[in-house]
Amino acid sequence: MVLGPGGLYTLLANLRDELEHAYRAEEPNREFFDRIYEFAAWCFGARQNPYVRNAIAVSFYEHVPAFGPARGDLVERFTAQMWSELQPLLHRMLPPHDYDAFAAEIRAHGHDRGTHASSRRT
Repeated sequence: MVLGPGGLYTLLANLRDELEHAYRAEEPNREFFDRIYEFAAWCFGARQNPYVRNAIAVSFYEHVPAFGPARGDLVERFTAQMWSELQPLLHRMLPPHDYDAFAAEIRAHGHDRGTHASSRRT
């Protein structure tokens, strides 16, 4: 497989776009969602190459919480470790209302244990 300009980052952004398109379908395909989220988790795995981890963080995880229909599904798949690592990026990059909504859902699911960063954007 040959990747053009943007390489892996473009591929992962396209995957995120496909996810959003699938959520908008009349009959969303839950199996498709599961596969994308499983692949994203694999890319962000602790043993993964740092380049791949960064690519999935900024091309996928940084954007999915801003897409309301996907936010709840993402929260279900987040671990406390993922939140601990991604929270600073999300806090910095998401619009305040999207960050606040996502952080509230993370807290409601108990995935915020051990994080000390601000829970609200100002």
